[in-house]
Amino acid sequence: MHGWLKGGNLFRWRRLAVLPVALSCVSCRREPTAPVVEVTQRWLQPSTGYAGVQPAVSGNLVIFGTGHGHLVARDRDSGTIRWSTQIGPGQVGGSNILVVAGLAIAPVLYNTGAVDALTGALRWQYSAPLDTVGEARPMPGYVSGSVIDSDGERVFIPAWGASVSAVNIGTGRAEWVWQPERTYEPAGAVGVRVEGNVVYATVWHSLNANVTRSEVWLVALDRITGRELWRFVTPREVRGVCAYGAPAVWQRLVIFNSCDGYVYAIDRDSHTEVWRAPPPLAENGGSLETVISGPVVVGDVVYVDAGTTYLSALRVSDGARIWRGAYGGQAKNELTISERYIYIADGKFLSIMDRLSGERRLKIEQPGTTDGLFSTPALVTGGRVFIGVNGAHWSFDEP
Repeated sequence: MHGWLKGGNLFRWRRLAVLPVALSCVSCRREPTAPVVEVTQRWLQPSTGYAGVQPAVSGNLVIFGTGHGHLVARDRDSGTIRWSTQIGPGQVGGSNILVVAGLAIAPVLYNTGAVDALTGALRWQYSAPLDTVGEARPMPGYVSGSVIDSDGERVFIPAWGASVSAVNIGTGRAEWVWQPERTYEPAGAVGVRVEGNVVYATVWHSLNANVTRSEVWLVALDRITGRELWRFVTPREVRGVCAYGAPAVWQRLVIFNSCDGYVYAIDRDSHTEVWRAPPPLAENGGSLETVISGPVVVGDVVYVDAGTTYLSALRVSDGARIWRGAYGGQAKNELTISERYIYIADGKFLSIMDRLSGERRLKIEQPGTTDGLFSTPALVTGGRVFIGVNGAHWSFDEP
């Protein structure tokens, strides 16, 4: 199964002077109607390769991943490294780092690692059950791109295989593992969200061996035992790995999307579909881009990558579209929402969209290199933006 994974090259990093500067228009591209806005750089520090995981905050530390399996804690104000610990081989490719019970926990490629958030001391490593479909030599479940969550005592880890593991935060051992009935077709759990006593998981499931017909499941699991409570299967078939991101929960609704741009809201009491929102039509004959980020709910609005180079804001109660905003690309990881803006990492560019109107305010390139890559979702906290780029970790002020 793992032969389908996207390949990636590690790029060389050109060391730059790290000084607080205002980036000029040479390093940002704006729409003609966008106001003149600059970002003020706080620091730019070199790293190895690139990671996919969103940074996380622990006190005055910001924790990043690297392309070589390390978690790195940097001083929030200067970017200076305070500790660096390898938690697994390969790129730290999960979608998020959890900081819980004094630990920083992150998926790598085939394992998840936990370190002391203050000192960086390695506490445990966990490998999900074997992903056996189509493998001559089975490997542990693939967790790159996985969205993990925690109830404070356990961390819930989705993996290809498909599986969801409830791992005790103190011991690193699984208290339970959910896997569906044995299937001879490829499948994978991708993202989890804990709400009360239920863990909601998004799962993709192929209907044939060559993955040309697939479906998405929303699975509800008992938080304590892992028992499957119910399952919703999307009525639309799609191709390939067709689920990304974690579900979002709003009142009685559980919201998730499929890679074809459709957004679903499921009643968690009746387990039935309440609304379904299609992606906006592509303009000028354009085709639908695969959606590889999950929905984000803020207040009574759900924000989704619409898949046709647009971002959409939907009314969460009924799925009605509030606005759609063009950003001209494809989100390569999860959306980040701040009080004013939405941040979309689109490979070479970072688009900053107005949260209320959907208008793009700024389109930034990585500073200091012509071979740029925004590899992680942005982290926004206290008016600062922290993000991983090709060969570096970067911090700047919100516009």
